[in-house]
Amino acid sequence: MPFVLQALCNWLNLEGLSAVIQVIGFIIGPCLAFQQGVSAMNPTGTHDIIFSGSLFPYPWVYFGILASQAIGYMIITILIENHKSSVKMRSKNLPARKLSEPDDEELPDSLADTEIEINRMNDPDNADVIKVKDLQKVYPTGQAAVKGISFGVEKGQIFGLLGPNGAGKSTTFNMITQLISRSGGEIELNGRSIDSENKFSIYKDCGVCPQFDSLWDLLTVREHLVIFGKIKGLTGRNLQENVDYFLNILHIKQHQNKRSSQLSGGNKRRLCVALASIGAPSMQFMDEPSTGLDPLARVYLWDTIKQTMALRNSSIILTTHSMPEAESLCSKIGNIFYFIFFD
Repeated sequence: MPFVLQALCNWLNLEGLSAVIQVIGFIIGPCLAFQQGVSAMNPTGTHDIIFSGSLFPYPWVYFGILASQAIGYMIITILIENHKSSVKMRSKNLPARKLSEPDDEELPDSLADTEIEINRMNDPDNADVIKVKDLQKVYPTGQAAVKGISFGVEKGQIFGLLGPNGAGKSTTFNMITQLISRSGGEIELNGRSIDSENKFSIYKDCGVCPQFDSLWDLLTVREHLVIFGKIKGLTGRNLQENVDYFLNILHIKQHQNKRSSQLSGGNKRRLCVALASIGAPSMQFMDEPSTGLDPLARVYLWDTIKQTMALRNSSIILTTHSMPEAESLCSKIGNIFYFIFFD
């Protein structure tokens, strides 16, 4: 658009207006600054009606404009992302609601474990690594996706969040990992609220396997593991041993030099679990990790999760709608559909 307006102004001999349009073009994008910078480096070249020379005769001016644009747009991007991932709650001015004590008339005898769990969560001496209290999510349309869920995950425990499709498992998972904001409730990881300013210090010891594969199409399996291993602080021999370990235990070593775009759906899920587990973080969050896996691969995956937990006595939240998977892996299960918890 600046090129067209500039050409029109040059054709009408409106040099002042042409200069203003060029300045605007420098602000809104790099194309005009790049073109005029090239023209300034070749001042003896011929110019047509559109490319009618440079506004400034010195190439370094355009280098400065391009550098300023890069920094400016990076800052704008960071501000937008921070705003989108903000966890400021709409109901932050509302008083915190304490977990309600169930009475005998509300709960049948078979749900006695629910009362035990609620009492344990209300205990001031509770030392769970992951604490979720009265978690709520209400969308602007008024739809309540999550209604007051509360649970705790102890050290060395795998907590299974069980429920049918659409029950709110992934929504709960995304609120805990701050992929989406929450409408109410409290979340603490390792004794610290996720609302604290230094979020990196909270999540640097976490592994996350989201519901949808978060992979780079052009990187190989090994390159993914190396990058995530370095992010977790692994270097040298320790890094290579970790990479080889997950390639072997998840049976994806034969695919290590393939790009992730060339992998099957099941192998992509195995790679995502490996990326969440590498470095043995003390907290892990896995959203339906066995989706798309055949029965044998599912067993390999379960063994990997158990062994990773044993390395550092990790606390793991695993969402699933498979009861066999929950029974095989989890020491505690929460049915999100009925808000019932079993030990």
